[in-house]
Amino acid sequence: PSLALQFVDSASTTPVEKVINLLGKLTVQLEEEGAREAAQYDKYACFCKHQADEKTYQIEKSEEKLAKLAAKIEELGAKITALDGEVSELSTAITTLEGGIKTETDARSGERETYLANDKDTAEAIAAVDEAIEILQASKGKLGGGAKLNFAELKAVAGAKLAQFFAKQKPPSYEYRSNDIILTLQELSKTFKSTKKSQDEEEFAAAAASEKKVLALSNEKKFKVKSKAQKEALSAELSEEKAGKEKEQTDETAAKNADTEFRTELTKQCEDKAQEWDQRSKSRAEELRVLAEATATLKSGVAPNYSANKKLVGLAATSASLKRHTSNVTSKALPKKNQTAVSLLQLGRGSGSAATAATKVLASLAKAAEHLKSAELSALAARASTMEDHFEKVRGLIKDLVAKLEAEALEEADAKSYCDKEMAAATSDRDTRSAELESAKAELVGKEAAKAQLVNDIKTLSQEVADLNKAMMEATELRQIEKTDNAKTVADASTGKAAVEEAMNILKTYYQSLLQKSSAPVVDREGKALSDLTPETFEGEYHGNTDASKGILGLLEVIYSDFERTVSTVETAESDAQSAFQTFETETKSSISDKESLIKTKEAEVEQIEEAIVTAKETIQTTFGLKTSALEELEKLSAMCVGGAESYEERQAQREKEIQALKEALQTLEDW
Repeated sequence: PSLALQFVDSASTTPVEKVINLLGKLTVQLEEEGAREAAQYDKYACFCKHQADEKTYQIEKSEEKLAKLAAKIEELGAKITALDGEVSELSTAITTLEGGIKTETDARSGERETYLANDKDTAEAIAAVDEAIEILQASKGKLGGGAKLNFAELKAVAGAKLAQFFAKQKPPSYEYRSNDIILTLQELSKTFKSTKKSQDEEEFAAAAASEKKVLALSNEKKFKVKSKAQKEALSAELSEEKAGKEKEQTDETAAKNADTEFRTELTKQCEDKAQEWDQRSKSRAEELRVLAEATATLKSGVAPNYSANKKLVGLAATSASLKRHTSNVTSKALPKKNQTAVSLLQLGRGSGSAATAATKVLASLAKAAEHLKSAELSALAARASTMEDHFEKVRGLIKDLVAKLEAEALEEADAKSYCDKEMAAATSDRDTRSAELESAKAELVGKEAAKAQLVNDIKTLSQEVADLNKAMMEATELRQIEKTDNAKTVADASTGKAAVEEAMNILKTYYQSLLQKSSAPVVDREGKALSDLTPETFEGEYHGNTDASKGILGLLEVIYSDFERTVSTVETAESDAQSAFQTFETETKSSISDKESLIKTKEAEVEQIEEAIVTAKETIQTTFGLKTSALEELEKLSAMCVGGAESYEERQAQREKEIQALKEALQTLEDW
């Protein structure tokens, strides 16, 4: 049903009457709004003057403060630059002093090492000379005037320092002249001692001078390090003060800019508001005129013709009825796509015997698995319970597990090659016959299921042909009735649309949609937006009471749409219904022909399958006898060849129980 008709039902009046009533209320509302806006504009004009004066005063104060901050920041910057230059010079001087101290220390260390080496040599020479003198004086008393002195011994005693002096002496002996030699050695001792004294005095003087120089350099360095630290601390203090002033400058600049922008926006909005007041006064007067004209048009042209739209409800119901009927018949009679094949167990559930057999097999396997604690039987029962076609695939699973268990029994036997060869041949023969038997049984079951399916398909197709013929007759009768009703509805729905369109044009010419762009609000230094401070007043140019007009135009558009849809929907429905009927007629006749042909084909297939069933039964009987012989042969070989310890016997007994349980389950399926 149309929205307008729903509105009529809920309000117990027509949408046209509702629109006329809303237009009257809107006229009264516009007159009241005009008086209220006049008072608001007077209050807004006073607000504009007050805010402009206040922001101008705050901007002037900010400019004075910023000038002072700029001068202070410049002064601090100059001081910091000077201090940083002095710190750099002190750093260079400290580095130079440290180099001088190191140079002097290294030089003194070298001089000290040279002195120690020379002092050692001199001391050794003095000791050698003194010892030589003592030896000569001692030998003089023992040898007398004509005694001889071995100067080789004296040279060894005097040491290397006297080697040069005795270089001209030739061992082994010389005529004694000890007095001259002693006198010479005594002079030499005095010379050495005098030299040592001079070296000691020079070393002391050099060490004192070096220490004095290093002390002077160290004191100068200490003073400069202290001065550098003081200047760095002062520079850091001034830098911190400068950073604070700069932040204060930034904050004050931001506050000044905010107030300036706020004042600019205030001026613009106040000027715009004055223009808006003039425009709104004129526009409201024009709106009142338009509302009066639209009301007169609705009363004279739309209200008398609106009842034609009630046909939309009946049309929807009739169309839905025909579609439901066609869909119901088609869904029953026409063939369905993607139908899933029915499993063998599902086909047998109608009679109950197949389901009982399958259930019995699964229960038997589960019970045997629990009793024997067999993982193989448990896995088999679980897999069999999830399969769709239990009869064919479960037998295959049982066969595979029986073969596996029997093969395991044979593999555990420790027999000679003859037993292995014969049992392998017997096992192969048994498996071959079992596979052939299972294949033949599966083929038989498949053929019987196919036959049952074909018989059921023939019955279903025959019923569908009858349903299609009946549906064709009913659809033809409904189509003729619907065609007559649609022709009358189209004729009745065209008159009321013109008057509604005229009234809408009158209102839309005046009410125009206004796209309003929004942006981030301008705020002052306190974070307050202009909209937070302005007194309550009207906003923007006046384009009529757009909120109320939207509701009125919305109702008129619904009324217009109802008239328009009544015509277009009925014409489209008639065209679609005729096209659908023709399609339905073609498809139905084609389907009837296809189904009749399919019935003949399936009847021929039934005859072929019946012949195949007879052949499959004969194959099963023959193959079963061969399998029995193979099993008997295998049992004989097992009794003859298989033996072992107690652990083997226990395993064999367990395996036999499992095989017996499987055979019982297999026999249940074979006997069905």
